[in-house]
Amino acid sequence: MYQQNCVTLAVVTFVLMTGLIQGQKCRRQDIRSLGNDMTSKISTLGSEVKDKIEILTTKLEDETGGISDKISILESLMEDANGDDKSAFGSIIDQLAQLESTLSALVANKDCIQAQDGPSKILTKTGKSVEANCENGWLVIAHRFNGKVLFDRTWIEYKNGFGSRLSEYFVGFEAILSALKRGEYMIRFDLVGWKNEHGHAEYATFSVSDENDGYKLNVTGYNFTGTSNIDDYLSGLNGRPFSTLDNRKEDEQCPIYRRGPWWHGARGCGDSNLFSVYANDPKCDENYSCMFWYGFPRDITKFPPYPLDYSLKEMKMKIRPAYNV
Repeated sequence: MYQQNCVTLAVVTFVLMTGLIQGQKCRRQDIRSLGNDMTSKISTLGSEVKDKIEILTTKLEDETGGISDKISILESLMEDANGDDKSAFGSIIDQLAQLESTLSALVANKDCIQAQDGPSKILTKTGKSVEANCENGWLVIAHRFNGKVLFDRTWIEYKNGFGSRLSEYFVGFEAILSALKRGEYMIRFDLVGWKNEHGHAEYATFSVSDENDGYKLNVTGYNFTGTSNIDDYLSGLNGRPFSTLDNRKEDEQCPIYRRGPWWHGARGCGDSNLFSVYANDPKCDENYSCMFWYGFPRDITKFPPYPLDYSLKEMKMKIRPAYNV
């Protein structure tokens, strides 16, 4: 009798344990299924939101262009109007101009995080719309690769920007400041040598002061991603004002010695200048006298392996919001 009860108990225990195990397996399967389902729905929702944002942005751009056309028509009609009619036209034009400015602000200053590669608009505080390129989530603020655009420019040109996103360009400090108003940004430098060597440096934060303070540089967090493969020759320029030949800050001679604008170092003018002369050759005419970043590219056949007269074939300066790290 005792043995039979034990067998019965064992059978019941086995059945219960089997049920529990199967129940746990089912629950795990349900959780995995729910997780997969949620992941799929979130991905679909993300794509739908992105598509809707792009549609709305396109509509806003179309509406902005349409308002510009209407303002032009009204301005031409106002020329032939008299007295009260001219005043009425002027009032309508002012209202349309205000609406146009509001729509432009919504379209411009888009991060490149959700954008496709290609043009992006930046609206400066003066209302000027500046175009730059988006590249893998980064906003390219400067690009040089063939020397066809002169970078030894005046202060006002560096303030407003020059060149074209279809060629070489610098977006200008006012456009950069407009973008930076959205929050903390990081910066990346992509360099290419004449033997197709590739190097890059990333900094966790990037900012510049306003024009009255000389567009002073501030970068922190060099190589925070652990992927930078060129040395840090920018952090040492923190707090230094930007200098051009016609606006040499602190009476420095570096724009002359280094043949181009930059945030020059207090001693020796610093170990980088991406706005100097484009050599169109692997070597500068003189040491540190063309577009360069000390230590790139390396030449292990020479001693030291960091020649002072190496030039760069291509450079890009790119920024993106720090919250996307």
